[in-house]
Amino acid sequence: MKLKTVIILLVIFCILLTVVLLRTYRKNTTEQQALMGRKLFDHLAAADITAIALTSPGGAVSLKQNETIWTVANRFNYPADFAKISDLVKNLAAAKIGRSFKASAEIESRLALYPPDRNDIPADQKGTRIVLTDRQAKPLADIIIGKQRQDSAGMSTDMYYAIRPSAPEVYLLDQNFRFLDKKPSAWLQQNPLDLNPKRIE
Repeated sequence: MKLKTVIILLVIFCILLTVVLLRTYRKNTTEQQALMGRKLFDHLAAADITAIALTSPGGAVSLKQNETIWTVANRFNYPADFAKISDLVKNLAAAKIGRSFKASAEIESRLALYPPDRNDIPADQKGTRIVLTDRQAKPLADIIIGKQRQDSAGMSTDMYYAIRPSAPEVYLLDQNFRFLDKKPSAWLQQNPLDLNPKRIE
């Protein structure tokens, strides 16, 4: 084969490769733009949620709804702080996607997005997994919350990185999960009994 023919074929190959890369880039950019501003959980209804499981490297919390109240199941069904549960559900239901990008081992390590039950991963690289289920134990939401986003000055913002365990896509959410306590004792209702002092006397 002549050198001139080889050069022509190489030029054609480079042009075709450039076209393919441009189309792939545009497709990915369009998909990311379509996700921006959308809710992470489109149809999450608070009334359907009857159990919440939070798992972190430091422990686990099991919250369940019985006939009348929410309880901390792994604290002898002691009444739970409903305000904290309400805040968590509201934040998840309202969470919108600021941006999204493909996950990788380096990204999951840096943003602490590995599942908390991975024994082969250091604790500071694991996130907090939140699973909401209905009365039939069907998952309504399943998400791992990682680190807070840092601004250009290195200060923490009110946005958090998250990932679905079943999908290799990282999301930057516009909600603050700083309040997310990882210990069962933090979810206990502080004043479960409203006792009348006169009745005590």
